[in-house]
Amino acid sequence: MNRATPFLSVTKAARMKRFPSSTAASIMLLSLLAGPADCQVQNAPPSVAAALTIKLAAFYKNIDTDGDVSVYVMGSPQVAAELEKGIGTAIGPSRLARVFSGEEVPGQKPSILFVGKQVNLDKALAYSRARKILTVTGLPDLVGRGVTLGIGVGNDGKTRVILNLESAVEENVSWNPAIMKIARTVR
Repeated sequence: MNRATPFLSVTKAARMKRFPSSTAASIMLLSLLAGPADCQVQNAPPSVAAALTIKLAAFYKNIDTDGDVSVYVMGSPQVAAELEKGIGTAIGPSRLARVFSGEEVPGQKPSILFVGKQVNLDKALAYSRARKILTVTGLPDLVGRGVTLGIGVGNDGKTRVILNLESAVEENVSWNPAIMKIARTVR
């Protein structure tokens, strides 16, 4: 008697109906990574911050749809180096086309502003609000200070996503509602 699990007999078409898009698969993966919301959240390593910045950008509904997404990394050359490895990666209907970095606000408007350290945070937030740019960080404490999307690691080793709803409104960021399933929200 064959004791195969029901999952082994599922056809590809059936799997596609259950997981109609890469966004659904990303939600499932990220929800498995996320743990309890009351867990202490530490800074994300550069590789985790970069990878999740790319994954989570797919939930950003008003990201550049012309095909090219650019990320400016302010204050973290390590995150910039990790993001550069993802150039060409699909982000929703677009792709990551450019990563540039520096210590001050950028001269050219990016699609996403990654805040890598607390220095010049006020300048970064003023810049992003004026230009309606999504801010992301790997330093979860900065979400409470105005960055829209934070990525961290819990003391259990699982990734955490924190979404500042008030900052999202100030940056005119429109999210796919599915992000609410994986993010802890703050105001």
